Amino acid sequence: KMGDFDIEIWRSVRVPIFQLDFRLKLQSEEFATLFWKPAKKRASDVIRLEDGKRFWLSCFGDKALFVNFDRFFAELIRVQTEEYSRNYDQLIKSILDFTDDGFVSAFEFKTFQKWFGPVTSCISRAVQSANQGLLAGFVPALEATLILQSKSRGSFLIRFSKTHVGSYAITFVSSEGTIKHCLLHSVDNPPGLTLGSPPKIYSSLVEFVNFNRDRLSLPVVPDFMENVMRNCK
Repeated sequence: KMGDFDIEIWRSVRVPIFQLDFRLKLQSEEFATLFWKPAKKRASDVIRLEDGKRFWLSCFGDKALFVNFDRFFAELIRVQTEEYSRNYDQLIKSILDFTDDGFVSAFEFKTFQKWFGPVTSCISRAVQSANQGLLAGFVPALEATLILQSKSRGSFLIRFSKTHVGSYAITFVSSEGTIKHCLLHSVDNPPGLTLGSPPKIYSSLVEFVNFNRDRLSLPVVPDFMENVMRNCK
């Protein structure tokens, strides 16, 4: 069993290494669509959901695989059906531009849609999930386990999956008091999220958590995500 000092060493040294590894994994997934054979040289080859393809092609064209973040975000805000507060710009940028290079690639947009759904409501879904404390962000499994140590049964955090980009990983404290991990897969037809067994499809992250309140009752938000949300107020 780790003592407090040992845990702090893991958090200060090993966790940043795992976070860097996470970012590199995402970047390798992104650039694989461009440079590995057979290369995908058009946005329509990368973006899977039809509404996402229509949005990208109408705003940026099929040959554009990278778009300046500010330009992309302005177009995305324009097509939202719900009012959006610009207070949440930092939150959305931290998720959408997850390679942190000032651009949005077709791959990043495809992944954002897999997490948050249709073009016209994806921003409001992301904000709603974050406001309810359901997003832990880019947290490795190691860090998630450390965060939930000594937490009560029913405590959980939802992080972006590294092994299945575009899906979520749920880390929670079970009724037996053990820390468990499971995948919440994104699916395209119909768009949504599923555990796979049973094959129920949830329309959003909020719906999934509400349906499973018996096991997921106490959301836990990492410090860095709390800081992001604090700056949104």
